[in-house]
Amino acid sequence: MVPMTEDVPAIVGDVLTDGVLLSVMIMVLMSGDVLDTVGDVLTDGELLSVVIMVLMSGDVLDTVGDVLTDAVLLSVVIMVLMSGDVLDPVGDVLTDGALLSVVIMVLMSIDLLDNIGDVLTDGVLLSVVIMVLMYVDVLDTVGDVLTDGVLLSEVIVVLMYVDVLDNVGDVLTNGVLLSAVIMVLMYGDVLDTVGDVLTDDELLSIVIMVLMT
Repeated sequence: MVPMTEDVPAIVGDVLTDGVLLSVMIMVLMSGDVLDTVGDVLTDGELLSVVIMVLMSGDVLDTVGDVLTDAVLLSVVIMVLMSGDVLDPVGDVLTDGALLSVVIMVLMSIDLLDNIGDVLTDGVLLSVVIMVLMYVDVLDTVGDVLTDGVLLSEVIVVLMYVDVLDNVGDVLTNGVLLSAVIMVLMYGDVLDTVGDVLTDDELLSIVIMVLMT
């Protein structure tokens, strides 16, 4: 309650941008005496609401996107996501309704990025997404992302979102994005053969919808 008062930092963002304070915050969050697992911070409603309030606060950062583009903050996020103590598999973050809804809210937020497509075209962010998707502990197979109704629906929503790309076809013509798609499709754990994409009705319907848009 004290750190949120105006007399402590001029803006809450100072806590995030101040090296000393940030190091203390990390030390506290990662301390075994604070929480059994850092994951408790994400699963605890009260704590999560505070995190959301801070991230969405206009006084923290000009745009929430700064959190993603700031190397220090991003490194902390990666460290937390990849930590074995956070969640048994990082996939729980994607399959947990509450957490997923927060991610969706952040991604769809107008203040996040001028164009959500920036998330896909930004090398650093894209590399993080790929690293997370390809992480063994996320899903038994990356294919689960494509076959899981909830996850697939979110992917479609993002891809079809007007502000992402003028034309979803841009995903296919953009070299960086296409290379990422190819890498995912060709990954041994996704499908035995890429042909499965063509023979799977659900996947094929998605491809057709994208190509015809």
